[in-house]
Formats: sequence, C-alpha cells, structure tokens
Amino acid sequence: MKRRTCGSEIRLIILIVPFLFCSPNSPEEHSESLDVRNDPFGTVEKTTEVTMVGTIGSINDGYIKSAKLSESPSRTIGNTTYEQWKVGDVTGPGMSVDSITGPSTDVWVDIKSNGALQIGGFKDKGLLSSVPLISILGIGDSDVTFKEPLFIDPEEQPLKESRTATVEANLGSLPLTVDLTYTPVEENATAITTLGPLSGCRRIHVEGAATDSWIPAALKGVKISGDGWYHSDMGFVAFDIPLLGIDASLADETDYGDAETGFNVIRKVSSVHPGETFELSTYERNNELDADKNTHAKMLLEVRWADTTNAKTMGAPDPLTYPVVFGTVWGTFVDSRWGTPVLVESPVSIFHPEENGKGYTFYYCFVDQAAKNEPGSNGIEYKISVSNNGSNALRCTARIGYTIIEN
Repeated sequence: MKRRTCGSEIRLIILIVPFLFCSPNSPEEHSESLDVRNDPFGTVEKTTEVTMVGTIGSINDGYIKSAKLSESPSRTIGNTTYEQWKVGDVTGPGMSVDSITGPSTDVWVDIKSNGALQIGGFKDKGLLSSVPLISILGIGDSDVTFKEPLFIDPEEQPLKESRTATVEANLGSLPLTVDLTYTPVEENATAITTLGPLSGCRRIHVEGAATDSWIPAALKGVKISGDGWYHSDMGFVAFDIPLLGIDASLADETDYGDAETGFNVIRKVSSVHPGETFELSTYERNNELDADKNTHAKMLLEVRWADTTNAKTMGAPDPLTYPVVFGTVWGTFVDSRWGTPVLVESPVSIFHPEENGKGYTFYYCFVDQAAKNEPGSNGIEYKISVSNNGSNALRCTARIGYTIIEN
C-alpha cells in the first residue's frame, strides 16, 4: 500500500540525518594543515566513516555505518548535485559500506563547506522497512526525491530557536507532505555513547508529521519525535526515537584522509571492549602498502578508560593485559610487552579538549620514525594497535601523519 510510505519519510528525516550529519572543513582545510602531535581530533570530513551501535528494525544492538561510497555517483536534483551516501548494517567498524548486502538506505547528500547538510532524496534498501511501524506502513523500494531539499545547520541555529521545514515528495501517484520542526534545546549536554560519555554536545529535538488527505485518520498529523546529540567535531553522536523503538550511539569514527600522494593524515577514535583490538593502519586507506618508508611517520595514540569513574580512579592500563604496539609490516617501533613503559600519563586531552578539567586521566604514546631498513621496495604500512585482554573497556584515539608514495 503506497500510502504507508508517509511514516517512512518522517522516519528518514529524523533517523538518517543524525547518521549523515557532518561538519566538514572547507575544501582548503585538509590534512596538510594538521599538527599530528598537538591538534584536537578534528571535524568530520567528507571522507569520514561513522559507525554507531544501536537498534533499528532488524538491526538489534548491532553496528550501523554511514559513509560516502568509495565510487560515489553524483546525481542532480533540481539545481544541486548530490553525492550518494549509504547508511546500513555492517558486521563491525572495519566493514566498508561498499560491502553492505544487508539492510541499508541510500541518501543523496550535499555537504556544504560551512558544515550545513542538504538532502535531496533517498532510496530504501531494507533499512527503513525493517522498522516494525514502517514495515506495517510499507515503504518498498521507492526512489524518493524531494521537491525542495531539506537543509539543516545544527551548529549555527540559536539555542531554543525553532525552525520549520516542509518536505514534499511524490511516491508513485501519491503526494507526500511532511512538516518538520527542529529546535536546539540544550547546550553543553553530555551524550551517553558506546565510546563513553561525550560532553560539549548540543541536544536537538525534532518533530515530524504527515498531513496529506489520503493518510489514514489514525496516522494523520501524528508527531514522531526524536532527540539527537550533536558534537561540533564528531557530528551527531547519539539519537533516540522512542515511538519507533530506535536508538543508537557513536562507537567508531575513522578518516583515512583525502590525499592521493604526498602528505596524508589518517585518524580514528573507537571504543575497545574486552576481547577487541583497536587498530589504525595506513594500509586500510586503500588496501595498499603505499606509505613511504624513507620519510618519518608521526604517530600519536591517546588511551582513556571508557567508563568515567574508571577514567578518574584507575591507573594506566597494564602493559601486558592491554598491549600497545607501534610498527610496520616487518618491524616494531614500540611494544609495551617489552617491559619499558610506553604510555605517559597526562591530566589533559589533546584530542578531546572539551573533557579537560573533568578529572579524567589520559595516557599517551608518540612515535616519530621511518623504516628505511625495511626489506623490499618502497611502499609499507605504518600502524598502531591496542588489544583489550582485560575486563574494562577503553577508548582509544589515534592519528598518523605520513607520506604516500607515487605509483
């Protein structure tokens, strides 16, 4: 029944926006301007991959990833050219959106240089329709384009100021009109995420209702509301839509940079639970050994206990239980199991300055090395890893600045 798609449209606006919303730097502000050792983690870019853990329909307490497709096709809707992003079910943060075969939704997105987001439409591939309420309504695989794009700028909108938008689309022969209201309701809020509590967020409340005459009386005008927690660096880090039984929070954010040759910076922040391993590797950028072994790579790691109480009271992670390793394919620069302490205690965070002054303790390791003696031709891998063989979760953040060789 085509009329069922009204609920899915409201669901898309409230649900997909938090997954997609980025605050990218302007095109001129890329990796070459980053100070690997001293800068904060950095804003979300068009190259950033965001993984959340949560419940969305058939995804029950699972991983949901959002990223631009590696060979993102463009599409012109109206006078705007959009890129194709995918939000879908993955087995873990390391799985690419290009490999998704399970439930997903493709969304046509234009991310502005000031961080605002414009959405031109979407095509569901089983993600929206796996939500029980939406499954009952029936969304199918409709290719939906908006008559006027949805434009949201959560960082610039004044606190307590409500803004409205009307999204219109055609679903087959049926028109659809969704009235939206979104309001920043709280500053400096703390979001509870899989990474642990993240402070310095904006909580934004969104409500949506469809009012077309053909919509059944039981649904017409019914508000579906949700809250999203927006972090100026990490974008939306958590959201909650109670009526649909949907909630999710940030578990991993990874960015492999935008350089094809020359200097590049890759970075990652992730929760590391018992039995898991954190790894940031230059190889993962393009599945190639393309790092220059003759030029120093700068590698920085920050470790913090994920639980806030532990972050205030527990000492440094045991070097044998939580081994820290910096190295290449063939060599090792640092290994905490060798017996020499590698983590340096700090009362302040370089990557997450909004947490400073909260009583947390952070632990750092920095390596500035090349691998000129590595056997074989040039083209290697630099990597950082932390394994959790203990009983308490860690939050690990890392960055590697290195040179990509010319092929």
